[in-house]
Amino acid sequence: MKPIGGYKANSYVIFDYWSPTDFKFAGIDVSTNKLLVGHRTASGWITDNFTPFQAKSDITYNLLIQVNGTNVIVNASNRSFSYLYGPRVVDGENQGLNKGLLGFGSDQSRGTLDNIKIQALPPQITLDTTEDFNDGAANLFTGTTTGTWVPTAADQRYTGTPTGTAAATKGIDLGATLHADSYVELTTQAKTAQMAGSCSTSTAANDYKFVAFDVALQRVVVGHVDPTRGMVIEQTIAKVLSSTIDYTLSLSLKATSVAVTLNART
Repeated sequence: MKPIGGYKANSYVIFDYWSPTDFKFAGIDVSTNKLLVGHRTASGWITDNFTPFQAKSDITYNLLIQVNGTNVIVNASNRSFSYLYGPRVVDGENQGLNKGLLGFGSDQSRGTLDNIKIQALPPQITLDTTEDFNDGAANLFTGTTTGTWVPTAADQRYTGTPTGTAAATKGIDLGATLHADSYVELTTQAKTAQMAGSCSTSTAANDYKFVAFDVALQRVVVGHVDPTRGMVIEQTIAKVLSSTIDYTLSLSLKATSVAVTLNART
């Protein structure tokens, strides 16, 4: 493909497609020598991020687009970069970028596509374990502790009580080495009249990220705690919640992407 005769020179993988003027795209633009990712609106094709890429016409490139949650990684000929989108809200629910249709296309360009493959890759599990407290012990919870925690075998629960205004937290020993691209999924069942959830990337008792359901304020939250500002809520989703119901909260982590479900709803 060459940028001549009124044509541009690009080829894209299209994903999160909802309409001809509402989708995401990622691929190669020969005319600007870029690997790029962007989105389509009624105004046109908008580039969100890119990296320089010396591309030539009439050469076949192996292009790999990886989408995990809302994180997009663009790969071609040993060059790669990533971009993190915000979630798409559908019927009041946050969705990842795999909810819409997938395809291929270009912006006013001609080209050749071959050996197209779409894969939904399952994570390679190196650790799969459950703590149910049925023996009255919290065997996995050997990390940093704040507040008071008491496991009880009778109702198979681990009850946390905060000290003062600080949150009650308890660290888990995953027993495995985590890498930057590791996939981590934590699922917990909890009941509270206040706020309960899961923490991640904890480096200290006052420095961690978290997701939680907040019964007192009727919402699901994503945020972090740091030594300077304390608790910071970064995103909220309104939910009707009850203090008498056990909720199942799941947290999925991959690179810088976070996916949260409450009772299997994203």
